[in-house]
Amino acid sequence: ADPARAAYSWLLHGVWMRRVRNDPTQAVPLYHKAAERGNAQAQHNLGYCYANGLGVEENLDAAVMWYRKAASQGLAGAQHNLGLSYLSGHGIPTDYEEAVTWYRRAAEQGHSASQVGLGRCYENGWGVQRDHAMAAKLYQAAAEQDDTIAQYNLASAWYHGRGVERDFEKAAYWYGRASDRGDIDATYNLGCLYFHGRGVPPDRSHAVALWHRTAEHDNQYGVLNLGLCYEHGWGVDVDLEKAREWFLHAADLNAEGAAEGLARLADRNV
Repeated sequence: ADPARAAYSWLLHGVWMRRVRNDPTQAVPLYHKAAERGNAQAQHNLGYCYANGLGVEENLDAAVMWYRKAASQGLAGAQHNLGLSYLSGHGIPTDYEEAVTWYRRAAEQGHSASQVGLGRCYENGWGVQRDHAMAAKLYQAAAEQDDTIAQYNLASAWYHGRGVERDFEKAAYWYGRASDRGDIDATYNLGCLYFHGRGVPPDRSHAVALWHRTAEHDNQYGVLNLGLCYEHGWGVDVDLEKAREWFLHAADLNAEGAAEGLARLADRNV
């Protein structure tokens, strides 16, 4: 058996030994050997190392070169990263139409991140005519694969009626899916839906619980809303001291409305 081929074979399938995980410099030479032999996954991995300075000095030009080699062989991950490079102008001049081309090739293979990237292009008119309906369709495809960004974007499309008929119930469903996967903005928005009873039964106590989760991540809107809830007794018992604590926290986060909340409490000698 070819020792070099055996060495990079287990690397390409993700069976990383501890020493390689701890020191990417040991992986790069193996990727190089495999990439020079035309292995698409090794070419992609090598491009990723160059793009992120993992085990090698960062070199965006080299990253794009290796992404292109792998993308030309049909590897969806490489097609995605090449599209992202064109979109961001990292290692290559910005070209939205080329970004769309490569995103589309990967998206057609079911690559969820590329479906999101292509959806963003349609949503913003980057390299294609703006088409919110197509964007929502692409977000739907990726959301069904548990892509958190897609779930959030799809929820927002349903909430605002962009490319789909406005539907708060579907917005709540997809915000909930994204929230379950840890998306803090989705958690905040889901709290707003429960607070106002849009698409879900009104439940201000649950809204407060959701905003508490966002506050743990210093989401300024969730922090501010907690101050308001404790001030007015929305979903919790009135507690002006807690309201003041949350408004102070919101002020530290430069949340608009925090100063006004503190002024109202000061008027009440809190």
